[in-house]
Amino acid sequence: MEAGKAMGVFTWVKDHYQWVMRAGGGMVIATGLLMGTGIWSYFISQMQSWTAGCNIGI
Repeated sequence: MEAGKAMGVFTWVKDHYQWVMRAGGGMVIATGLLMGTGIWSYFISQMQSWTAGCNIGI
């Protein structure tokens, strides 16, 4: 059952490959712009403060 769902997702990605690649490229460009302007560091420091009290039970 789960394998069928996974294959459906892979089929969708294959059918929409061009748009998947464009979306991924857009995210890479957006991340680069955020890093270049310093906004990325602000976001990361905010996320670190939100998760400061969290522990992973490994």
